[in-house]
Amino acid sequence: MKENKEKESLCVLWVDDDFIIAESARMLVALMGHKCTLVMSGKEALAHLNENNCDVVFTDIGMVEMDGWQLAEAIRAKFAKKIKIVAVTGWDIEEKVKEQNNIDLILQKPFTLEELKKTFMAL
Repeated sequence: MKENKEKESLCVLWVDDDFIIAESARMLVALMGHKCTLVMSGKEALAHLNENNCDVVFTDIGMVEMDGWQLAEAIRAKFAKKIKIVAVTGWDIEEKVKEQNNIDLILQKPFTLEELKKTFMAL
């Protein structure tokens, strides 16, 4: 019997306007066995979600044009709770703020592979 408690492969959308962070994260997520698509803005994320099914969106908070809070609001308006949302940020975010913005989890930057794995386990 398998002792590994990792979940099955998930379809992940990673949203970050910093290509180096986003590409590094995409590679880590893929190494963990999940399908990961990378987009560079909130508008690209919404366009992708309109065309593709995703299980979870990891979004940076501090982005231009549409920040992570606005993206989370738009995702909730269209998809309700069907898609999990993880805020990926270097900002210190209180639990109350997370709940007010309908964010499921927070992943603090900079993060380690172990922290990323723990985030997936908590989904």
